[in-house]
Amino acid sequence: MMTAVEYLFDKLVNTEPTRMECFQYLKEAKEMEKNQIITAHESSAIELGKPYIALDCAVEYYKENYE
Repeated sequence: MMTAVEYLFDKLVNTEPTRMECFQYLKEAKEMEKNQIITAHESSAIELGKPYIALDCAVEYYKENYE
């Protein structure tokens, strides 16, 4: 799986994007990063034996720290 930074780098370096495409790639990379952060936080909750609160807490964590 490619990280958001790797995705963005690949799109900007290996293509010749227009200005609009650059903005689209950035938007996609931000969404990927959000999902990666939520997934990582959710995985931590599951490892701690609290799978019942994993997704809700992960989304809340993201909103509190990144929005």
